[in-house]
Amino acid sequence: NQESGFNPKAVSPAGAVGIAQFLPGTAAGLGVNPWDPIQALRGAAQLMASYARNYGGDYAKALAAYNGGSGTVQYAVNACGAANWMNCLPYETRHYIYVIMGI
Repeated sequence: NQESGFNPKAVSPAGAVGIAQFLPGTAAGLGVNPWDPIQALRGAAQLMASYARNYGGDYAKALAAYNGGSGTVQYAVNACGAANWMNCLPYETRHYIYVIMGI
């Protein structure tokens, strides 16, 4: 995991916790305990699969939504267009995509 370093006790400055770095509301919505690595990783897989479906298999958009929320992706697409949407993402989200996808 890029954010937690696979540390199930990780806490981000934004309040994301555990190995999958879920915010408490996200974890609750998925019905997982974010401190339990097995539950958290299953929840992360479920969430990523949902985003991948929602974005038609566009993994960059799925990762952006996982990191910054689907509203961030929608804003970027609306502001910069389909071809240049990544230019309108916050630096942290853009960097997250690059690290995870190796681009």
